[in-house]
Amino acid sequence: LYLASFETTTENNRLLMNLLIYGTKLEHPVYVTDKAETECAYFAEKKELVVINQTEETVETTVALPEGDVTVTIPAFGSVFQNL
Repeated sequence: LYLASFETTTENNRLLMNLLIYGTKLEHPVYVTDKAETECAYFAEKKELVVINQTEETVETTVALPEGDVTVTIPAFGSVFQNL
């Protein structure tokens, strides 16, 4: 995959991730947030999910999980840890 004059921004990074997911033909990718300004990581050994907000405003975001979606509210530039 080649994107001419790609510049690293939050929106462009999300676009690149979506293109990569589309290329894998995953119908329902998991551990992905619904907002470009948020990120998440899942730690399987601890069964813990962390969701990070990269904006200066409180954000509500939904994370796609194998068991179903989970919605969390994250403070500005904060993170939320959730046991699954």
